[in-house]
Amino acid sequence: MKIPQHALNSFTIEEESLQESPILEANYLIFKLLKNILPEPSGIRELLDFIKKFEPQIDQESLQEFYAYARNLCVIQLNNDIENKEVGDILNALYKDNLERGLLHYNGRLHPSRYWAVSSNAIRVKDFKWAKSFIEQYKEQLIGENETRDIYRMNMANYFFGIGEYSKCLDYIPATSPFLDYQAIGKRLELMALYELKSELLPYKLDAFKVFLSRTSPKILAENIRQLNTDFVNFLFQIVSSIPGDLKRADTVIRRINEKKRVVEWHWLMDKAVELKR
Repeated sequence: MKIPQHALNSFTIEEESLQESPILEANYLIFKLLKNILPEPSGIRELLDFIKKFEPQIDQESLQEFYAYARNLCVIQLNNDIENKEVGDILNALYKDNLERGLLHYNGRLHPSRYWAVSSNAIRVKDFKWAKSFIEQYKEQLIGENETRDIYRMNMANYFFGIGEYSKCLDYIPATSPFLDYQAIGKRLELMALYELKSELLPYKLDAFKVFLSRTSPKILAENIRQLNTDFVNFLFQIVSSIPGDLKRADTVIRRINEKKRVVEWHWLMDKAVELKR
């Protein structure tokens, strides 16, 4: 049964009941945050402050769940507002805290998607020194890593791209990956690095990624992920085919990118589109 939105909005718990149970109050704080289309950064901070204050009274299983909710609330916000640096910083600090507590591990090991989430967010907020330290420190704890260390190499490629060492980025990108999301990430990183290096290979690699998305990816990528990558390719093609200094064309590309803030690599695409105006 679906609960009407007006019923959710009017749902309250007596103050006395909340004060009797920190676990109940933490759940209520999470409930209030989830009622909003986008959780406010101040609300996420309030939740984290509450969890830390009453941590001695919260069992380990509930504590793990509350921190997982806090991380996911940050991700929800960032997925819809990639420019929100405040939430990116909150998530970066949260990852560091939870990492030290072992809350990000599964039986003492890290899943590749978690490894990427932590490192890429640190790179996004320009915490480069810590990002590199994290990638190196936990490379031996990865679930499913192979002999050629493709998971580690992809994260290092992203790090080198973040600090502007594009040739090193290309050197680290693995040829393939058993993890589907890593395959698409690698292809995007390659295209972006080639663009920054003004490589003559870019048009050929761009066409190859188009073919991958149209022929191969429907079999292995979820439709929404495939569409986000297709949008990335289309926007990059528009940037590449534009003449620098053509202000009208640049404004058109900027407007189109701004209308799709959920596209992968949104920040980079916007930066490159703005550069067309110079």
